[in-house]
Amino acid sequence: MRFHPGVGSPPTALLPPALAVLVLLLLGMAHPLGGQLRAAGPLDSAEVERFLDTTLVRRMAESRVPGASVAMVRDGKLLLAKGYGYGDLARREPVDPGATVFRVGSVSKVPTAVAVLQLAERGELDLHADVDRYLGGRVRVDGPFREPVTAAHLLTHTGGFDERFIGMAARSPAEAEPLGEYLARRMPPRVAPPGELIRYSNHGMALAGYLVEEVSGVPFERYVEERVLLPLGMRRSGFGPVRCAGCREATGYRLRGDRLVPARPDDLSQIAPAASFRTTALDMVPFLLAHLQEGQAGGGRILRPETMRGMHRRQVAHHPFLPGVAYGLFEHFENGRRALWHGGSWNGFTSLFFLLPDEEVGLFVAYNGEYQPELVEGLVSAFLDHYYPAPGPLPPPSGAAGAPGGGLAGWYRPLPYARRGVEKLVALFSQHAVRLDDDGRVLEVRFPGDGGTGRWAAAAPLAFRRVDEGLLHGPYGRAAFVPAADGRPAILSLGARALEKLAWYDTTAFHLVLLALSALVFLSVCVARAAGWLRRTGRRDPPASSAARGVHTLAGAVCALNTAFLLGGAAILWLGAGEGGIVFLYGFPPALRVLLVLPVVSAALTAALAGLLLLTWRRPVPRRAAPVLVALAGAGFLWFLYYWNLLGFNY
Repeated sequence: MRFHPGVGSPPTALLPPALAVLVLLLLGMAHPLGGQLRAAGPLDSAEVERFLDTTLVRRMAESRVPGASVAMVRDGKLLLAKGYGYGDLARREPVDPGATVFRVGSVSKVPTAVAVLQLAERGELDLHADVDRYLGGRVRVDGPFREPVTAAHLLTHTGGFDERFIGMAARSPAEAEPLGEYLARRMPPRVAPPGELIRYSNHGMALAGYLVEEVSGVPFERYVEERVLLPLGMRRSGFGPVRCAGCREATGYRLRGDRLVPARPDDLSQIAPAASFRTTALDMVPFLLAHLQEGQAGGGRILRPETMRGMHRRQVAHHPFLPGVAYGLFEHFENGRRALWHGGSWNGFTSLFFLLPDEEVGLFVAYNGEYQPELVEGLVSAFLDHYYPAPGPLPPPSGAAGAPGGGLAGWYRPLPYARRGVEKLVALFSQHAVRLDDDGRVLEVRFPGDGGTGRWAAAAPLAFRRVDEGLLHGPYGRAAFVPAADGRPAILSLGARALEKLAWYDTTAFHLVLLALSALVFLSVCVARAAGWLRRTGRRDPPASSAARGVHTLAGAVCALNTAFLLGGAAILWLGAGEGGIVFLYGFPPALRVLLVLPVVSAALTAALAGLLLLTWRRPVPRRAAPVLVALAGAGFLWFLYYWNLLGFNY
């Protein structure tokens, strides 16, 4: 090669940089990450602040969030703690990272898991023993399965519990129950064997907190304060209202149309260990550091090194290719990094607890606005793309078929969902459409609502890697079909989130068509009866047989009751939607309780109508077709109500 003066550098000038590159490459090959140097990451506080000032503030503006509080740590030190916006709009109080207290929702599960592991490392609790051994009989774990539920199952959301959210909050402290009393009355039953699948369970983690209370003999809130918070100097945090000099609680806000309205300020979660933690960003700094420094920070220790390493170790995953769950934390794979995290939301608040253990980086963010993916998953992806970009393009899709055997496309429903209560109706609008190409190499999932469509390419048989640029790329970056107990791949897992395949009669389309046809029959008969009554006003009709009168009277009553139920239920749910559905957290609305009487009466009348039609089938009954159609529509409607737990009082 000929050197041309004035172009580049002479060969001798290239030797020092070349040697430096060679040394770096050799160091990279020796690195335990398998040839990848440790990225620089967030090192400069001013640069981190500039990043958040643009990225976080933009997301807050787009999501209509009034305020946020942030803390970031690296290598045992605080990089940045800062407040953004207002903790209270009416009083124009700016967020102070050391004084503004936020509710963090499900991030509460992380200190709860720490408390359980403390008991385990002291030998007071066996993580793999039946929890009924420790519950003292007041609270029992019900279910038809022989395998016992253990504390390890509770911390990994694999207890197999049903879902329940009605009544899991109180409007005021005066309405709240002690944790044990609430769980004794409202603990959901088991609907699957423990350890089988990850089914996120608020009540399961609340039961873990009750275990702490029963084993230690100390109320849960006090135990966490004395054994988890105070050793780290966290004096502005707690499971309940935080009272300290200079503290002020942020006000949560919800969007109503284009307006921000304050959420209920004094409500309480009945499942405190799963949702009631309150803290400041600065108070979370030693908690982040303790997780990154094998259980200790600032001279205090909350877990032994081996226990903290066990807490961060993957405990359960649906598939080796997928992220799984540790004790109280979820795995997250993105840009070639393994993270541990937990998000949270509660009535106008959203939060994020995020760790990169290999990089010794931790991030905590709390908002006083409703959860939106941009605030949590979107921020995580932006942070990783900025500080730890992907090492290179994704490997090409596997040449092997991704999903051999066929029969995998269709409609899927996320786990968990309420199988026993009226909350099941929520699952009507949470179904995902799944399709694969002919070779099973491309997987597409259409999320419900305006969630868009995600696309994955085969990485191995039955396993896929996301290839689009969807917002939830990180949590759902990997997907796999998981064989069911009988060997059929009936579960699709998006990250650690399991979805079950549905039969045609379970799908939203089938149920909405059934509901629409039934409602059309009921409403048509009601309108026709009203019009006929108006026409006959002041006119005497010829007498009809008693059988004919009975058939038409029963048909009219069935239609009137079912129409009243549908219209009344729609009105109540519409009013509840104005509160974002939060009203159901405080209990089942009394008006709906009364309304549920109507289907019970309608069921009896529908049975009577069917019986009378059979008895009078050979007799002359004018306009018999209408009552027959009502009986058929009534039977279909009752099946709809039964399927969604609306026939009876299941709340």
